[in-house]
Amino acid sequence: TFSTILEALHSVSTSSDQEDETADSFVHRVFGLQFRQYAACGECGSTSSALLYSTFVYYIPAAAIGDCDGDPSFGSLLRQVCQTERRGCAASPCPAKGVPVVTEATLLPSVLVLGVVWPQARVPQDDLIRFLAHVGTTFAVADLFDGSPGAMRA
Repeated sequence: TFSTILEALHSVSTSSDQEDETADSFVHRVFGLQFRQYAACGECGSTSSALLYSTFVYYIPAAAIGDCDGDPSFGSLLRQVCQTERRGCAASPCPAKGVPVVTEATLLPSVLVLGVVWPQARVPQDDLIRFLAHVGTTFAVADLFDGSPGAMRA
């Protein structure tokens, strides 16, 4: 897969004696996406600890995109299907359920790679056609992530 190729290029471009796995390599500069996720409760105002991620490929669910109705922009559609995770509030006395998880990009790559995840290995032609009908060639990264650095387009 493309992700495996990028991981191999990353391994080759960083020396084995480097302590920091996220060293400033060509692969990180071009393809490295960094983001954090946390739950922010609207009821009590508490915020969970942020989880930090670094990846070369941001995966999107193909079935959810193909099942969408209407004609939203590609960026809006990505946010709709990728930003759906909910958690209970992290504050012990707060009873809030369904607290949205915020995903903030902290470092955007020169090239944002979206990986498409299908629910099965063999994709029916109708599902593929429905998915492709929603795919756009560009979108505002701010449509996909909260707090994206800059108003970059991918």
